[in-house]
Amino acid sequence: FFLWSSQTLATIGGAGVGIAVVWQVLVMKGSAVDLGLLVTLAMIPNLALLPFGGLAADRFSRRRILFVAALISPFLAFGTSAMMHFGSLRIWHLYLLSLMRGTVEPFVIPAGRGIYAEVLPKEDLLRGNALSSFSSQFTSILAPALSGWIIETWGVPAAFVFQGILS
Repeated sequence: FFLWSSQTLATIGGAGVGIAVVWQVLVMKGSAVDLGLLVTLAMIPNLALLPFGGLAADRFSRRRILFVAALISPFLAFGTSAMMHFGSLRIWHLYLLSLMRGTVEPFVIPAGRGIYAEVLPKEDLLRGNALSSFSSQFTSILAPALSGWIIETWGVPAAFVFQGILS
């Protein structure tokens, strides 16, 4: 239950920060090119590193990979929120954030999916994978709405703090 809960919350936070980054680019008067570059900078390392993420999940401790990612994600989120708070955030910082998030994700996905085989008894593996898949789909619906509400209620920096807490 703890593994599923933590992965679900981290997924909500990660998906929500995606909305917050896009919104912040728009608030900073970014262009369509800025938004495209933001997504591209996240996808390039994601695509390039995914095979290595799978290899790492097979060769190294999946728990350790997830632990390291759980340390990096809040650092990125809290750092971005602090830069917003102090008025020092620039669009290139958001590009760098997207690049860094795109570098971490291809290691988290295979480790997160493969860890169920390590921690669940064989007879519960199918149910665990089904629950994980359900929560992934559910959070893809919940996270953008929740992030939008947080941004509207408390502002963009709060969405990053929320992600940092959930990571």
